[in-house]
Amino acid sequence: RLSPSVCMISIESAHVSDTARPGQFVNIKCGEGIDALLRRPISICRVDRRRGTFDIVFEIKGKGTTLLSRKEKGGLIDFMGPLGRPFNLPGRCISIAVVGGGIGVFPLLFLLNEYESVSRHTYLGFKSRDCIVLEEQFGSASTSINISTDDGSRGHHGLITGLFKKELDSIGCDAVYTCGPEP
Repeated sequence: RLSPSVCMISIESAHVSDTARPGQFVNIKCGEGIDALLRRPISICRVDRRRGTFDIVFEIKGKGTTLLSRKEKGGLIDFMGPLGRPFNLPGRCISIAVVGGGIGVFPLLFLLNEYESVSRHTYLGFKSRDCIVLEEQFGSASTSINISTDDGSRGHHGLITGLFKKELDSIGCDAVYTCGPEP
């Protein structure tokens, strides 16, 4: 558990760890029978190609994610993936920015870790200081990191997009990658 409502699971899969690209996801079967019948799409947060594993991070919101949060170490997880169209870097890119909010921040960590040769500016928004997760991992993967909270309990007060708009010209990035809620 990264917080009371956010979980991270590391899954062993040589196929996914070898072939997944930033921005892709897996569809996970959370339960058996008619409980949580539909698979849940969950972004790939990080891969470890050496160990043959990948990490997913998700928020417990309903029956399916509650069941998934109860999986035990060493158990089996039924999933399909990697799925979806990955992020792509433009040619001759020297600086990128990632902008994410809430549970939308997780696939951006994979992107930052994959493109270590470019300058990486990170902008993450959360509801409050209690909702901030993976800050250390994002900081290690970034040239600079900026945090905002809706309630002002940590970092910039307000939406992270507001802070990003103020700093966009000064960071001079070649590409911006986003994931998060509509605002």
